Amino acid sequence: MNRLAAALAAGALAVGVAVTGCGPAAFSHVVAEQTDPSDSPDFNGDLTDESVPVAPQGAAVPQSNPDTSNPQTVESYLTDIVADAHKVWADYFKRLGLEEPRVTYTIISPGHAPVESRCANPGEPPLVVSTDTKNAFYCPADEREAGFRGAIYLPVITMQQMWTGTVLGQPSKQGGDFAAAIITAHEFGHHIVDELRLQYQAKGFTYPEPTAPWDELIADCMAGVWAASAYQSGYLDASDFAEAEAALEAIGDAPGDPGDHGTPEQRVQALRTGYFGTGEYGPAEPFACTSTYWR
Repeated sequence: MNRLAAALAAGALAVGVAVTGCGPAAFSHVVAEQTDPSDSPDFNGDLTDESVPVAPQGAAVPQSNPDTSNPQTVESYLTDIVADAHKVWADYFKRLGLEEPRVTYTIISPGHAPVESRCANPGEPPLVVSTDTKNAFYCPADEREAGFRGAIYLPVITMQQMWTGTVLGQPSKQGGDFAAAIITAHEFGHHIVDELRLQYQAKGFTYPEPTAPWDELIADCMAGVWAASAYQSGYLDASDFAEAEAALEAIGDAPGDPGDHGTPEQRVQALRTGYFGTGEYGPAEPFACTSTYWR
């Protein structure tokens, strides 16, 4: 047990119930301030030698029409992105000897009733997500199907607007379908962090939940890890990555606002850390994310 686990040994950690959105302010589909780096958890080498297995060049990939998106196209595209992210992370967890991460995702299309979550921001009622809610969310407390831990919520109209350069209500300097993909991968990244923490906790290693803004930055970083696999699969080019960078830049905390998501520069750097790696860890190595942002 490392120093963090020892400090927390008096009580097990429970998953929090605060909603996690990415904007400023086996797998199931339900339709409808600088700190000391030494404070980062030490995973005792469990993650240091493993990178995300990338898809072979030329593999089947998600497709959308970047010029003529419609709700049906958006829903299909998001479904493909979640399925691809699930496969990438399931393969990675298998290589670590961990259980497959299990999360539900709900795509709220036009005409479908709003979906209520158990999560809530402090002092607010439980979250209700409709098709045009100006954010995407991950709630660790929602168990929409037995055996699945956490839920991702993707509002179609809000995601559709990313094709034309509006990201969660904020203007982006470069719109496109990959902006929606990276926001989706970010929400999946929150779930991956929860799964790592809880599954290692079951093995006797206790780690705290990342605190703001590091919880958002580590999810950005995990999205970058997934994007590295997307590149190797053959459906990400330089303009796609620029869309992803622009999306996270658009929803970073405003200058002078302490916020809880990270500045535009921090968010872009977190994405690049997962994608390109660090001096110590190579591209698509999740330990680059956990060692940098788990605080």
